[in-house]
Amino acid sequence: MNLREQANQASLVLDNEAFKLTLVRLNNDLVTQWGMSQTVEEREACWMKLQALGSVLDDLKAVIDDYKIENAGR
Repeated sequence: MNLREQANQASLVLDNEAFKLTLVRLNNDLVTQWGMSQTVEEREACWMKLQALGSVLDDLKAVIDDYKIENAGR
């Protein structure tokens, strides 16, 4: 798959309403779990999951940005 196809697929994922709703729900659930955590380990697990979720979004956005940068001069 070339960069253009990857950017198109990443854009489709990020624009998908079911995906967006799932991200919001996951984020809210993790923040709630984090707030209700009783141990450091539980809090750290929630924090790591939140960071992983953000990392997935950042990576998808980076694919789109890379394509835009590569094609900016064309």
